[in-house]
Amino acid sequence: MCRFRLILLLFGLGLMISTCPTGFEDDVETLIAELPRTTTGDLEYSRQFANSRFLPYEIDGGPELSEGNAAHSHSAVLRRIVSKGARSVPALVRHLSDERPVHLSGLGASWTAFWDEYDFNPRTYGPPPEGVNRKDIDGHPDSHILTVGDLCFVALGQIVSRKFEANRWQLTGGAIFNSPTYSRRLREVVQKDWTGFTRQQHRQLLIDDFERPNDQFRRVGAYQRLTFYFPDVVEALVLKELRQPAINGAKIRSFLRDSLYKTVDPMECRRRYEEFIRDSGPDYIAGVRDLLFEDLNSLEANEEGRSNESLEYGTQPRELLVQLFDQPKNVTRADRPAWLVTYTYERAWFIESLIHDQSRQIGDAVRQILLEESEDPFLPPACVRSLANRGYPEVLLAELAKLDFGVFEENWRHREMLQAICTSRDSSVRTRLLQILTTTVNETYFLWILESLPQEAESLALEHAQRLLNALPDKTELGRSLLRWIAEEHPGQISDALNAFLTRGAPERAETVCQALWGLPLSKRLLAPLLNDHRPLPGFSLVYKYPMRVCDLAAQTIHRNDEDRKELTFDYYWPIEQKDRVISRLKQYCEEPDL
Repeated sequence: MCRFRLILLLFGLGLMISTCPTGFEDDVETLIAELPRTTTGDLEYSRQFANSRFLPYEIDGGPELSEGNAAHSHSAVLRRIVSKGARSVPALVRHLSDERPVHLSGLGASWTAFWDEYDFNPRTYGPPPEGVNRKDIDGHPDSHILTVGDLCFVALGQIVSRKFEANRWQLTGGAIFNSPTYSRRLREVVQKDWTGFTRQQHRQLLIDDFERPNDQFRRVGAYQRLTFYFPDVVEALVLKELRQPAINGAKIRSFLRDSLYKTVDPMECRRRYEEFIRDSGPDYIAGVRDLLFEDLNSLEANEEGRSNESLEYGTQPRELLVQLFDQPKNVTRADRPAWLVTYTYERAWFIESLIHDQSRQIGDAVRQILLEESEDPFLPPACVRSLANRGYPEVLLAELAKLDFGVFEENWRHREMLQAICTSRDSSVRTRLLQILTTTVNETYFLWILESLPQEAESLALEHAQRLLNALPDKTELGRSLLRWIAEEHPGQISDALNAFLTRGAPERAETVCQALWGLPLSKRLLAPLLNDHRPLPGFSLVYKYPMRVCDLAAQTIHRNDEDRKELTFDYYWPIEQKDRVISRLKQYCEEPDL
C-alpha cells in the first residue's frame, strides 16, 4: 500500500513538473495576445530617446526625456510580461515574427531607417554579432506599423537588460526602427542568442553585466534587474563595487590642460606625470591614460576632417600615450582599453540608482562615502538620494541644516541636495521640508519642496508664493517660475499676482512676466497692457539690431501663443516702425472677446 502511494506521489509530482511550464506558457501567451490592443507609446517603442527605466519599477532615479517632453503611458501588459523574467523568454522569442499590428501610427518623421540596432555587452559577448547594427538607410519603406513581434523584442530587452528599441526618435528628425518582424537578420541574431535561455543563465548574465560592464549604465541596469529577479546576490555585489576606487576626472583634466600639455620637454613631462601619480595615488594611472585617449579621439576627428574644433594641445595626446604608456607610435582611438576607469560622476550615477534594495550594509557604506566625499560636486546628492528611504532621517535632516534657504539666487549644489532629500517619504523629513516651504525666499527651492509635498502643502502654497514674489527686489529677473506655477495651477489668481508683481515697475519684471506666460493661452488678456510700454529692455542690444522694448516682447509672446492668426505675425528683428504697425493690430486683437 505504501509503495502504491509512493508511485502515485511520484506520478503526481511528475505531472506537476510537466504541466506547470505549459500552464505558465499559456499565461504569457494570454498576455501577448493582448498586445495588439496597445494604443500608447512607452519606453523603447515611442519617441522617447533617453531613459534607463526598468518597467516593473515606477521610478529609477534617472531622467525621463521624450520629444517635446510629452508624457507617456506605461504598458501594464508589458510590465506583467517583464515581471515574469526568464520564464517569459521562450514565448517572446517565438513571437518575434508575429506580424499582428499594434494600434500605434508611425512617427511622422522626416526620414525613416531600419538600422537593426542590437545591444550587447562587448566585454562579455565575444565577437560582435554579424548582420546587425547597420547604418544603411536606402531601400526601406517610409513608415512602419509596430507589431506584436516588435513589442516582444522590447520586452525581451527589458528582461535581459539590453536596450532593444523597436522604435526611437533620431535627433535629426528621423525615425529609427529595429524590427525583428521586418528584419530577418535581426530576428535570427535574437533567436540565436536567447533560444533556450534559462533562469540560471539570466542570473549569471546580470552578474556578469554588473561586474564587467562596458559603462556605468550597464551596471545600473543589472542592479535594477538583480534586485527584482535575484535579490539574494545584490548586497555582496554592491558592497564590493563601492569598495572600488573612483577617481576625480576634473582633477586629471586640470592636470593635463594646465601642466602636461604646456610642457614640451619629454623628461619634464615624465617628471610631472610621476609627481602627479605620487600625490594622487596609483589609481590615477588608468585615468590619465583614459583621458589621453579621449583627447586623441578629438585630435583624430580634426585630422580626418570630422571636426574643426580648436584644440589647445595639438598632437600631444598621441605623443604622451607613446611616451608615458608605451603605446605604439601609430596609436589610435581604437587602441583605447575597455571601460576600466570609474570617475566620481559615474560612481554618483551608480549610487543614486541604489534605491531598490533595503540592505543596511549598503546604506552604511553609502553614508560613509557621503562623509568622506563631502566636497565632491556629484557624490553627496547621489548618496542622499540612495539614503532617502533607507531609514536614515538623521542624515537627511543634517544635510538640510547645511543648506541656505534665505537667498534669492539658487546654489547649484544646494539645489541638487534638496532634490535628493525631497524624494524621502520619512515623516520627520517631510515635516521639516514643510517648515522650510513657508520660510524660504528662494522660488526654486520652494517649487521643489512643493512638488514633493503636494497634499501637505497645497493650502499653504499660493499664499506663500505671493509672499515670495512680494519679497523680491524691485529690479529683479527672478519670479518667472512662481508666476508660471500660479498661471498653470491657479489661473483665477494670476491676474492679481501679475498686477502686484508689475506694480514695482522695473522693465526686467515685465520681461519676466512675458517669459512666464510664454505658450499659455491666457497671455492675450494679461499682456495687453504691456503693449503700451516702450521702455527698452537691458541686455538685448548685443543680440538684436534694433532696441528691444517691453512692448516688443509682449507682442512676440501674444503672437507665439496664437500662431493661427497669421496676420498678427511678429518678429523681434523687424525695424521699429514695422513692429509698431503690428502692435497696433495686436491691441485691437486683445480687445476681441475670447471665443
